[in-house]
Amino acid sequence: MLEVGLLEPPPRLTPISVRQVLRSCTEALARTEGCRGVEVNVPEGPLPIVAGMESLLPKALNAVLVCAARLVSGVGFVEVNCREERSETYLTVTSQGRSIPAQTLPNFFDLLAFSEDAVGCHLGLGPALAARILPLMGGSITARNVGASAAEFVVRMRSARLQ
Repeated sequence: MLEVGLLEPPPRLTPISVRQVLRSCTEALARTEGCRGVEVNVPEGPLPIVAGMESLLPKALNAVLVCAARLVSGVGFVEVNCREERSETYLTVTSQGRSIPAQTLPNFFDLLAFSEDAVGCHLGLGPALAARILPLMGGSITARNVGASAAEFVVRMRSARLQ
């Protein structure tokens, strides 16, 4: 027998400015241990409005930026790009510095999937956190390597303008 009281209503999604979230995330990144001094390049001009949960979307995007920043080594940087396709917004975060070891990619978003030895730095809970938060808002995240010294994270979110 199903208890109706246990069912939760679907999350309430509201329009959220990607520009504002990225601004707050880059400010927080500058204060994060192991990420200070990492340059984050965000595109100029207008960025999309997405459908999300105000309490969770900034946490997910911050987790992605922190993860990317921790992969930067020495003089690397983090590049952020954004595009809209139909009813979805894609935020691409590219970390120039280190790639993710190929053996860890299949389990990259698993909770505590690998240790500090795998990439030379501890990426923490960020990847798993982002991978669990984004689906709550109809989104997703993927990771892949771009060459030998870059990692790319693609965050898919629902566009608010078509909701």
